[in-house]
Amino acid sequence: MFRLFARALISLFILMGMLLPLTITRKLSAHANSTCVRLAFYLGCVVWGIRVKRTGAVSKAAPLLVISNHFSYLDVFALGSSMPVRFTPKSEVASWPVIGFFCKITGCIFIDRRPTHTLQNKNHLDEAVKEGSVISLFPEGTTNDGTGLLPFKSSFFSIAQQHNLTVQPVSILYTKLNGEPLISDNRHKVGWYGDMEFFPHLITFLRQRSVDVTLVFHDAVQGTEFASRKALAKYCEEVIGQNL
Repeated sequence: MFRLFARALISLFILMGMLLPLTITRKLSAHANSTCVRLAFYLGCVVWGIRVKRTGAVSKAAPLLVISNHFSYLDVFALGSSMPVRFTPKSEVASWPVIGFFCKITGCIFIDRRPTHTLQNKNHLDEAVKEGSVISLFPEGTTNDGTGLLPFKSSFFSIAQQHNLTVQPVSILYTKLNGEPLISDNRHKVGWYGDMEFFPHLITFLRQRSVDVTLVFHDAVQGTEFASRKALAKYCEEVIGQNL
């Protein structure tokens, strides 16, 4: 119980402590802002006991599209501490207490999944590309139990072909919980999927000592190397799936 309250309190201080720097740096320098955001994710990993190991080289291309599997909200911390990335949560997240606020100040690109907002979503992503951003997409469209992949939605890859973006697939692998192998009996304490409620799950996770996650950065490719967005989606799905 002490670990739970200590982590919650420290996380709150980090969140509030980052508010002023992020507000200032967003007006002064894109580089300073991305550095500040990455530091926030790194501190979150330290406080929450998320131990990140990285293999492979992070592409230095800008703009860059990062494609990965999706197991938990912890994916955001693991990726965000490793590269200056902008995430693309669903628009509903913007109204969530605390989480929505953090997403806004860290420069997330909110995606409205209603068909009537397709053009608006495209415009937001196009703007991020013009700014040279590193954009993260989870093409499964939701989280799963981490033992495999849901089919990648090819619509997520249209931006890569339209702008001939560099695309880097990344496998996110959770290997240990509290120093022990992550197995079917304890995966629910790390992964957030199905009909799990967010805050009860977060409380359960904050009670854990540590979780180990490995990020496998695969070779980057160009969007127009592939005949269609479906071919690009299939390639990324196969590359990421090899490690799961």
